[in-house]
Amino acid sequence: MAKETDSGKEIFRYSIEDFRNKYEMEAMLKIALETAENFKEYLFKAGVTRFRIGKIINKKNKYRLSYLWEFPDEETHKKVSPMIEKMIRHVEPSQEELARIVIREESEIVLDEKLNKH
Repeated sequence: MAKETDSGKEIFRYSIEDFRNKYEMEAMLKIALETAENFKEYLFKAGVTRFRIGKIINKKNKYRLSYLWEFPDEETHKKVSPMIEKMIRHVEPSQEELARIVIREESEIVLDEKLNKH
């Protein structure tokens, strides 16, 4: 089940970026990884509990990256989201030439199951 904190349910935010070709995707991935490394301690101190960057593997001739951000509650999400937007604006001007489709959404976690390895 989803974890309930004192200030509410956990929140996650995800983004998906579709690119025209693997070279554009790899260029953005390189920048995203560098940016993540540069900002990760700042984001964790601000309250982000986890973030992930993924690359699609189950579609032929699809070039897609995904980003997942996790927050302990809605209050932290609201506080940290402007920081993430600022970070994204910092990165995206260097990628203006990349034609891509971006989808961004925020969701409340309603189910969270994990395999417990003992």
